[in-house]
Amino acid sequence: MNYQLNNFAAYPATEHSASKPPLSAFVGIVRHDNLFGTPLFEYNLERPLKKRLYRRLTLKVSLEAELHQGNVHCNSGIGNFKALREAQSYIEYPAL
Repeated sequence: MNYQLNNFAAYPATEHSASKPPLSAFVGIVRHDNLFGTPLFEYNLERPLKKRLYRRLTLKVSLEAELHQGNVHCNSGIGNFKALREAQSYIEYPAL
């Protein structure tokens, strides 16, 4: 963890190389009692898929919630952002 303040923690995912950008992904986790959310969740879409940035960030959130015996709020994200990418919305159910 690189940053923590009360109920907020931030985790950057970096790649150390002079020819690559220094920051490839970032997740900010907010905790309220035993519920965890991710108001900040961003990754570089130009990075190769084999880097699995989305999966790494999602795993980090899940591991933090598990460590603190909490639950992750699975939100649907920003509607307009997903609509521009022709995504379809679905009702989400967290697995407990």
